[in-house]
Amino acid sequence: VNYNDRKAVAAALKAIYTAVNADAAETALLEFAESDLGKKYKATVATWQNAWERFIPFLAFPAEVRKVIYTTNGIESLNYQLRKIIKNRGHFPNDQAVVKLLWLAIRDIEDKRARLRAKEKGLPKGERKAPGRLVDGATVQGWRTALNALALTYPRPLRRPHPVTHISMITKATYTEFLTSSLFGKDSSGQGLPAELARRETRLAKITEAKAALETEARERAAAEAAERARAAGKDEDTVAERAAAAADRAVPKPTAQRNFTDPESRIMKTADGSFAQCFNAQAVVDDAPQVIIATDLNNCAADSQTLIAMTGQVSTNTGSAPKQLLADAGYCSEANLTAAAEITEKTGTEFLIATGRLGHDETVPAAPRGRIPKALTAKQRMARKLRTKPGQAAYARRKAIVEPVFGQIATLQGKHVLLRGLDNARGEWKLLAACHNLRKLHGHLGTDGLGKLRTAT
Repeated sequence: VNYNDRKAVAAALKAIYTAVNADAAETALLEFAESDLGKKYKATVATWQNAWERFIPFLAFPAEVRKVIYTTNGIESLNYQLRKIIKNRGHFPNDQAVVKLLWLAIRDIEDKRARLRAKEKGLPKGERKAPGRLVDGATVQGWRTALNALALTYPRPLRRPHPVTHISMITKATYTEFLTSSLFGKDSSGQGLPAELARRETRLAKITEAKAALETEARERAAAEAAERARAAGKDEDTVAERAAAAADRAVPKPTAQRNFTDPESRIMKTADGSFAQCFNAQAVVDDAPQVIIATDLNNCAADSQTLIAMTGQVSTNTGSAPKQLLADAGYCSEANLTAAAEITEKTGTEFLIATGRLGHDETVPAAPRGRIPKALTAKQRMARKLRTKPGQAAYARRKAIVEPVFGQIATLQGKHVLLRGLDNARGEWKLLAACHNLRKLHGHLGTDGLGKLRTAT
């Protein structure tokens, strides 16, 4: 394309890759082909026509993801300069020589850009023209927005299956594969878009399937909650069934309901670094001295509080005795858990120390409690008061030294991600990881001979 026509051609082609669907993109391409620019640059038209089948899947991505894909100027600029440097060398004696050259090239590129930015320091943002950083701190604008668009959120994409641009059926891995194919050629990584995303009809069928699954989950949840309320009110089973059926008929998915196409049984959860990802939630009860996991489970519920009592019961089942003391962080604190913990303490003598988190404005507890416990205190205030005593502080301070190292060791030695999909498969994999951790710990404490003398619990 002639230099003088580049901007005009780029503006005309933008209407193609920003089209709402394949039909609109095809119309934009035909209009460009029939225009003066299209007749002048027939090779450009032919390039688009020859790559049309590879281009169509791009339109399945939301606008936020598309922008990240086609605005890769910084990445392409860096790659171009690195390729130019390597091309000028005839050969390399070993891989280390290549790495050294690339590192020096990147440092040189960054130094040049740093000098340009230094000249414009202090100018208003609109007047700066120096390129951004390519090495440390390099970012892609709109990346977080693009990741958020990868989740299929009900009901915006599902109530109106058309236009196709609202389809968000792709995961980060799928996006990476597509971006690799776009930059380095078709099927360069050996993978492309999943088969169910290849055609518009199957994409819409997949969305319809997800919509039906979300509606089924909503009906089942509403029926279970209605049945529980009816039983709590002392209703007979016929009335319970009627109310459950009525609640199911009225149920609709929440506007925030989501379904992941890679693993529908996983859930979006907030991770330790403050970001959100598709996750499962692993729980573990760890013995104090040997750091052996004595109870564990994995679920798809982000809230830890629902597992405290079940995990306590699992400890008794696995070890044959009730724990003397159980430490738990604030995620396990709830009114129901505190009440149940008090009942377990009365029956088995297990002492619970559960962090209560921040107290409300009307929940004041003395910093150094003395004397008898006031009768008017709530269960949460009682637990907070207990944790503020010297024995409570000393005991709870051990929690981080007991359970946190175990998760760190598993993440370091075995990885922090499960590889299998599906809740049951992921739970089995996590329990296998826990068993491997226990074998390492027992080997350290007992040695090979001691491990050979262990017997299965009966």
